[in-house]
Amino acid sequence: MRYWNGVVRNLCYGEKLIPQGIRFAINNMNRYGNIFGASKKELVSWAKSLKLPHEGSRIFFASCMYPLMEQAETFLKISKSLSKIGFKFESILSSMRILQNLRLTSIAKSLFISQNNKAPYCDALTHAIEVLNELGVECAYLYEDEPCCGAAYHTYGYLTKFSEHVHYFHNFLKERNVKEIITLNPICATIMKIYYPQFVPDFNITIRTFTEIVAQEISKKKLNLQVKEPIKVVFHDPCYQARYINQVNEIRFILKSIKGLTIVEPINSKLLVRCCGAGGVEAVYPDISLEMAKVRAQELIEANADKIVTSCPVCILMLKLGLELLGVKKEVIDISTVIWRVLKQGFV
Repeated sequence: MRYWNGVVRNLCYGEKLIPQGIRFAINNMNRYGNIFGASKKELVSWAKSLKLPHEGSRIFFASCMYPLMEQAETFLKISKSLSKIGFKFESILSSMRILQNLRLTSIAKSLFISQNNKAPYCDALTHAIEVLNELGVECAYLYEDEPCCGAAYHTYGYLTKFSEHVHYFHNFLKERNVKEIITLNPICATIMKIYYPQFVPDFNITIRTFTEIVAQEISKKKLNLQVKEPIKVVFHDPCYQARYINQVNEIRFILKSIKGLTIVEPINSKLLVRCCGAGGVEAVYPDISLEMAKVRAQELIEANADKIVTSCPVCILMLKLGLELLGVKKEVIDISTVIWRVLKQGFV
């Protein structure tokens, strides 16, 4: 079924039936290597103080999604506000493309970037590295050389472009003697773990998620993790992590290993999780996407937990917006930040 979804999208691409939002994302992928047209300097700024090695057989794949979610958050908020006064989503995207074509990208970006939006997205990456270091798991980071995983090409049916990208990325990794990739982003993990081998049969690089590694290290080292004050959290399973790579137990093992922390299950979880509203819908029908986010946010609120935890940058984005639309203040945090806070501060 997943294969045929890609085929159908590819047929739509061939017949020029691709919506404006997808065209915007793919044009930026072609020109800049990411869906928002961010510079490499912007994408790697989160790691500037970490002094990670540039080369190694094991690399941490940050992905462009975590750094870009700050822009996506503001973009969707503005789109929602402008739609109330008659501006169509397509018109907003057209304006953005005009500014980019005129090389007025600094003006375009100033409309969407807010310093207040950087947390929790970039913090999650920094915390992931510091947690891995604390556990004795050393990684290199490619910095400006890190390519996008190509998820947008695959999601929107640009399968020829995706194939070209996968072959390029595979050769790039082989030239650098990369044997293992650790990523915090389950979307990238899915793309590389499941779809890369379909296009490059000899793809033999080990792809592992951050939570998979942490769960393993906690078990192996029998770590004594605890919080100073009792707290209750509800966990939202990202669709990619639960349904595609079937990782629903690792995160629960981690959370249950923290003394004083109670994990509660929401309505619809694990393999039956309700989508946060993203998965590509947000680039085509943002209003529908935000309504879906509200529904999922309400389910998580009803779990009556102190905080909402997840393990995907796009899920963080959509759940934050869903809560905001419901008028509820509750922190949504990445699993890497939870572990970092416990290790460094003793509380969540």
